[in-house]
Amino acid sequence: MTKKIDWVAILEKNEEAILKAGKEAYTNACTTSYDNSFSNTMDVVIDADGDIRMHEQQQNSTSMDVWKGEAICVISFKKFNPWESFEEDEEIKKMLEPEELEEFMAWLKESEITSWGRNELRDWNSGVAGRLDREMEEWDIDEYAENQAQDKFDEAVKHQKAYAEFSE
Repeated sequence: MTKKIDWVAILEKNEEAILKAGKEAYTNACTTSYDNSFSNTMDVVIDADGDIRMHEQQQNSTSMDVWKGEAICVISFKKFNPWESFEEDEEIKKMLEPEELEEFMAWLKESEITSWGRNELRDWNSGVAGRLDREMEEWDIDEYAENQAQDKFDEAVKHQKAYAEFSE
C-alpha cells in the first residue's frame, strides 16, 4: 500500500517558493516570438519531498513522477503572445514615439500599405519592432504574472483539499 501524501500541507509550506517559480513560469510562457513551442506549457511541479522544479513540456502531457502520483503540477501556463489581446495597429500607434510614428506612417503611405501590424513594423524597422515586443512582454508580465501565479496556486490548493475530503 502506498503512503498517502498530504499535498495541502506541502503546498502551504512551500507557497512562497511555488509562487516565485510560478511567476518565472508565466514570464517564460509570455513570448512575442512564434515557434514550434506554442503548444507547450510552462509547468511548476512539486514532489512529496517539497522539491520544486519548473519545466516546459507538450500541452496535455505529464512527467512520470506526476503520472505516478509522486509529484503534482501546481501551476501550468500555456505559451502565449501578449499581442493577441490587442489590435496591433492601435497599440503600435500608442507605443511609438511621435517621430517614429510619423516616419512609419510615411513609410506605409509610400509603400501603399493600408492594413498593417507588427509584421509591417518589423519590415520598416526591426529594431523598433523588437523594442515594442520587449515592452509588450514586460508590461504583460508586470501586469499579470503575480496574480496569475497566485490564482493557479489557490486553485491547486482548493483542488487538493477537495480531493483529500473525497478520498477519506
